[in-house]
Amino acid sequence: MKIVNVTKDRVVSENVIYRKSIRELVFGLIPYRYKEGNWLNFLKPKSFGEEDAMIFKVRGKESIHTIFMSFPISVFIMDGDMHVTQKTRLNPFEVFVPKGEFSYFLEMVDSKFDEIDVDDRLKILK
Repeated sequence: MKIVNVTKDRVVSENVIYRKSIRELVFGLIPYRYKEGNWLNFLKPKSFGEEDAMIFKVRGKESIHTIFMSFPISVFIMDGDMHVTQKTRLNPFEVFVPKGEFSYFLEMVDSKFDEIDVDDRLKILK
């Protein structure tokens, strides 16, 4: 799967990991390491890089955390039509509580923050 920014007509991610179960929501990117490497990488069995994204289907209101993660991320909050309503950057061991209800959130490496803006519409292609 890949994610396309329909508003800007470009591919945002070529490798999308889709999460929807409670367990997947809780663990998210915790078992992943950043492909570029740091000292915590030996603890993480899976890698996550510039071309990767993880999208979560949620049920109303959730908080987003980077507890036990080893790299900073960009987070994009979306409504049911996948319009971006909020975005933020999170460093390891931070918590973010989005305003209001939302249907999806997207996590990518921190360097992708400027590629998606509030009000952009995203689409998942299989």
